[in-house]
Amino acid sequence: MIETYIRSATAADAAVLAALAERTFRDTFAAVNTAENMAAHAVASYGADKQRAEIESERIRTLLVECDGGIAGYAQLRIASTPECVKADRAVELWRFYIDRDWIGRGLAQRLMDAALAEAAALDAHMLWLGVWEHNPRAIAFYRKCGFVQVGAHVFRLGDDAQTDLIMRRMISETGNFKSRDCNVLCPPPFCCAREFHNDCPLRYAARTSGNSGETMNTLLRAGLLASGLLSVLALPSISLAETTAQAMPETMDMLRHAIAMQTVQGKGQVPEFAQYLAGKLQSAGFAKSDITIIPVGETAALTVRYPGSDKSLKPILISGHMDVVAANPADWTRDPFTLVEENGYLYGRGVADMKTGVVALVETFMRLKREGFAPKRELVLVFSGDEETGMISTRELAKRHHDAEFLLNADGGGGIYDTNLKPVTFEIQAAEKTYADLLLTVTSAGGHSSEPDPPKNAIYHLARALERIAAYQFPVQHNDITLASFKALGAHETGPLATAIRAFAANPDDAKAAAAISADPAYVGQIRTTCVATMLDGGHARNALPQRADANINCRIFPGTPVAAIKDALEKVIADPTVSITVREPLPVGSAASPLRADLMGAIAETIHERFPGVEVVPGMAAYATDSVHFRAAGVPSFGVAPEFTKPNDTFAHGLNEKLPATEVPAALDYWHSLLTRLAK
Repeated sequence: MIETYIRSATAADAAVLAALAERTFRDTFAAVNTAENMAAHAVASYGADKQRAEIESERIRTLLVECDGGIAGYAQLRIASTPECVKADRAVELWRFYIDRDWIGRGLAQRLMDAALAEAAALDAHMLWLGVWEHNPRAIAFYRKCGFVQVGAHVFRLGDDAQTDLIMRRMISETGNFKSRDCNVLCPPPFCCAREFHNDCPLRYAARTSGNSGETMNTLLRAGLLASGLLSVLALPSISLAETTAQAMPETMDMLRHAIAMQTVQGKGQVPEFAQYLAGKLQSAGFAKSDITIIPVGETAALTVRYPGSDKSLKPILISGHMDVVAANPADWTRDPFTLVEENGYLYGRGVADMKTGVVALVETFMRLKREGFAPKRELVLVFSGDEETGMISTRELAKRHHDAEFLLNADGGGGIYDTNLKPVTFEIQAAEKTYADLLLTVTSAGGHSSEPDPPKNAIYHLARALERIAAYQFPVQHNDITLASFKALGAHETGPLATAIRAFAANPDDAKAAAAISADPAYVGQIRTTCVATMLDGGHARNALPQRADANINCRIFPGTPVAAIKDALEKVIADPTVSITVREPLPVGSAASPLRADLMGAIAETIHERFPGVEVVPGMAAYATDSVHFRAAGVPSFGVAPEFTKPNDTFAHGLNEKLPATEVPAALDYWHSLLTRLAK
């Protein structure tokens, strides 16, 4: 039996505590920092004399967790200046929180956290806050599980290296009371349900426990709590218990590793296999085979999963994503694109950002809800396409089959924006997107022998001149209510020349100077103009022959409301060369109007986002790209991009080399989908 006990530190603990603190810090951070910076931090932060002074300080509380007579971890609470983003009159900092490596994974961290929260309550604090390194996803996930939410960031110096810490906070309560996650009893200070801590706590029976459920029950009996009635408060209900995100993470990461390894690119034929894998996982969680459908579409497939609702009169909510990814050449990548790698706080691999993490998070959420016994009032339906990155044929089939729906939530659009300091700026709900169209430019000639060149008739030269003219052309500036609202919110939170231009454009869309500044930024030009860009070239038939044909693909992202024919006509005028023909390529483009914003949906999404980032502005937005939503909108289903991930602009390299995603966004996605779907389906 392992005996555990949490107590306040004394001066006699200083030397042991100092050694544990430095050892734990080195275990966590030595691999990613220089030896000089680690040594400098150790000198400044640890040592028996320093620890003794901290233990004796009136402004610091030091709690130790003992296991079998030895110190296995400690927490320090500090009354100190509070960052502005914490926004609480009476806040206490969780300054340090360490568990020795030999005791990780045995439940001690949660017990110590409960004790820290109880101590904060005893100090009459309304808020507990902390700073955690941005590249420590395991710690971030634990704090989030304990109810902490990120509210900002600050710079932490490790020797001469400036690093970013995320600032997280957790409410205690308005009155200073603390309610443990382990029971339903609310105890006033100085009592707490951390159990191991205050000797006067009504639940002190668990001050020493093996962590074994049978042993805990024996402890209850010995304490005479059956007669007191407290056992009935703590007894487990007969229904399924809710899982925590931390409990779901190992299964999620295993699924994500498997998903990244499957090369669901065009031409490999692995999408149906991936769909079968996901179907098997869902069945293992309790979904009936009859509620899971795999729809073959050529070499690819679509997958649908029904989570039946109790009220058949209500239209279902669709949740969409895509199982395919853009091709990736391993020779070009720093890491194997089809092996999930975690480095420096990021996950790397083809699909981590677009969008296998999203697919896996949704499947895991459905599995988790099923295991919990969740009974939705409104039916939920996963609709996963298999060729969103190419022809969207499977998307069209899904939209045809599931056009009678209340609305669609797309995990492949919208999302949150961090600034350069990882402070959340805004969360965008994608309510509109541009029309996607591929145009084929073709030039033909009689050809001939390369020894007899005829430049005026050379098909490649004609095509090259046409491409130069397209490259130099900008389509007219356009805007709508959604883009202006998005710019207004973004401009209010950003600084610098681009932010100034965005604010000016939001105030006056006729401001040509602001439009020019925005158009110069590749990330934002698509918000105010139609864009057409060359993406592929094909010309000639032999090295020693004049070309008989030259082709180029022009990919256009067309502002909502603009006909494709108008774009084709504009390019013909720009090229001004009748020898260059322009053809709209298959599949024919599909345009769709913006989805009308719903107050109930916007409110539910805002509530969910604010669980993680209180106060972050939630705004509508328009995508400069096309997603599966365009086909559902065309079929009459209001569609909204609501991806949960927060990222810095241009930081994921989706579709490009070394695609990545902050590791923190995986547990955040699980929290988000679990909260949002239960909120909407009720």
